[in-house]
Amino acid sequence: MRLLPFRGKTKSFLLSLLLLSLLGTAYNTGIDGLSDVVSTPGKFFGGIGKFFSGDGHSADIYDAGNAGTLDTYDVARLTAGDIRDNIILKKQGYTVQYSLHDGVPRWVSWHLKKENLGGSVERTDEFLADEAVPSDFRVEPYDYKGSGYDRGHMCPAADNKYSEQAMRESFLMTNMCPQNHTLNAESWERLEKACRRWAGLWGDIYVVCGPVFQGHQRKTIGVYHSVKVPDGFFKAVLCMKPGKEKSIAFLYANTAERQTMEETCCSVDEIEALIGIDLFCNVPERQQAWIESSYNLRAWDRK
Repeated sequence: MRLLPFRGKTKSFLLSLLLLSLLGTAYNTGIDGLSDVVSTPGKFFGGIGKFFSGDGHSADIYDAGNAGTLDTYDVARLTAGDIRDNIILKKQGYTVQYSLHDGVPRWVSWHLKKENLGGSVERTDEFLADEAVPSDFRVEPYDYKGSGYDRGHMCPAADNKYSEQAMRESFLMTNMCPQNHTLNAESWERLEKACRRWAGLWGDIYVVCGPVFQGHQRKTIGVYHSVKVPDGFFKAVLCMKPGKEKSIAFLYANTAERQTMEETCCSVDEIEALIGIDLFCNVPERQQAWIESSYNLRAWDRK
């Protein structure tokens, strides 16, 4: 695999991840006793079911091994590591594969449409525990208190202005990761805005993003529950407009340093090799082979 054109700390971060990948250090987060609870249909949420909370919130719940049963391009599937403590939750505005052990999503995906960009629903800023998660593993907003990290959205609130329910669900803790404030407010936000610009230009795009971890010694935060702090974040974007199919991915270190899209962009194949996740797993294999192997940042703003 070629080295990506990253500089400074970001390049060191990528090289460390690449080394771990080559050594075969798979990401393993299984919890003893949870394998029967989560991965066996009928014992937890019935394999595929639906959750309803007292405030009217609902979520479709899937067994973590069956991401491919979701009929949409934006879902992903783990190709390395342990899914015994993972569940998949389908919200109105996004889908999340959530790790009960780590207290963060493995990936969050959504279909961003031009028609949904002009919504008028205001940001709520009301972070909420996700009642679809078992109470023993249900991260609370208070778990981030005093940590020095933002509750960083994976699926942005600004992508969900078309619906009050979608906006409310974007503030669920299952959509959050501990994120450096400067990254959250600057470099990561610039990428979020770019994705909305691309959705407007191309009509619609598919997005998958999530945390990246280095090695097995991981920093944690939390008051009532343990929440793992990512070393970085990935985001992958797919356009399936006929004749204009393309993809691109980005890798950001969870630090305050300025990181440009030109420095952090790479191919989807390269990100998949690092994180052990098959992104856009429902795209036919023949198309994946050529769409995910190359990238061109400038092409995204050139119709």
